[in-house]
Amino acid sequence: MLSPKGFSTGGTGNFGLGYVQLLGVPVSKPARGPPRPPTTPDGLRRPDAPNPGASLCPAAQPRSRSRSPSAAPGKKRMEAVPGSKYGSMSEGRRKQGPSLLMVALTIAGQCGNEELGHSRVQTVSSGSRAGAGIDASSSLRIVLVGKSGSGKSATGNSILCRPEFESHVAGQSVTRQCQEARGTWEGRSILVVDTPPIFDAGPPTQDLYKNIGDCYLLSAPGPHVLLLVTQLGRFTAHDAEAVRRVKEVFGLGAMRHVIVLFTHKEDLQGEPLADYLASVRDSGLPGLLRECGRRFCGFNNRATGAEQRRQLAELMGQVESLERELQGGFLSNELSREAQLLLQQRSAGAECVEQRARFLGLVRRELEKQRRAVATAPGSCHRARLCRNSDWVASGISALLITCILIFLAILIYYGITRTH
Repeated sequence: MLSPKGFSTGGTGNFGLGYVQLLGVPVSKPARGPPRPPTTPDGLRRPDAPNPGASLCPAAQPRSRSRSPSAAPGKKRMEAVPGSKYGSMSEGRRKQGPSLLMVALTIAGQCGNEELGHSRVQTVSSGSRAGAGIDASSSLRIVLVGKSGSGKSATGNSILCRPEFESHVAGQSVTRQCQEARGTWEGRSILVVDTPPIFDAGPPTQDLYKNIGDCYLLSAPGPHVLLLVTQLGRFTAHDAEAVRRVKEVFGLGAMRHVIVLFTHKEDLQGEPLADYLASVRDSGLPGLLRECGRRFCGFNNRATGAEQRRQLAELMGQVESLERELQGGFLSNELSREAQLLLQQRSAGAECVEQRARFLGLVRRELEKQRRAVATAPGSCHRARLCRNSDWVASGISALLITCILIFLAILIYYGITRTH
């Protein structure tokens, strides 16, 4: 017997029926008739068996049930009472199965979607806000990287549309320490950080660690873009070394945030930059562009007015595309998080000399760790293997030439001796 809420109040046999009624699926209950008389092995009623229907009055006798033509003899098919709109019990069970299956699949699908959405949030970069897109009101942080003399300071002035960083032609780097300047682009605040020669080859010094720490402090909690500045047509071994140092300073994941900016765009004389880059084959430039996702643009740092705004719009288009790709994330690692903590302590007036020294010690340790990681990276191993192979080939060629020269000299000496005799 079923309670008004649809749950069974009896044995366990009615639980499934009550659950189906709870879901709103109507199922008819089988009519309970008199006990079935004993039958013979072939399915027929025994002649000596009493007829329970005979003691009933004609009006109370159960209605006769027709036998299905396809059914085997003696096997009766339970059908609904004529006129019932719910069908037979077997039909109700056939209807019940798909309904329960659909409900279970729907619930499982919703749970799976919720878990999938949660995993999407967890895969966002550690520097981005979970589930957040690009916030136009947030400050865009750009760090200028590259070798000395590539035009980083002039590029920063072109981005800010004013002479903020010292820039002029000189035999050595003009910028001696990290500097920051702010500007706006279509209502959005832009922070530009100019860097001293921390990406040039050379032994690590205390000034190097201090400049790297200042770069992290000025760009905290982390840069959105690493703008790799290089001169058009002059991608040399020093530029390749600067790319390697960028990975050492910011980690192996830094190339995800790199946009390559070529200065002296005016030297192309109207030729599209993409066509020029497609024709370059002899340097490490094609590999660099593949590594950073082919994000590049060109600047004429002497441009003014409409041309300056047009090339800045091209750069900002690349920046917005990168932000969409990274879902608003910025470069975040142990040093950037420690720099953010140090800035919070400084704003609260709790910074001390020991904490500053501790931060510089962390910079030194992280730089050494990231240098080892870059050295053991698959690409670096491949390049080192190529260098070793080229050295071996050069050694083999040299040995072969020396051997040929010795053989030639031996032949000359032999002929000279034979002529004298």
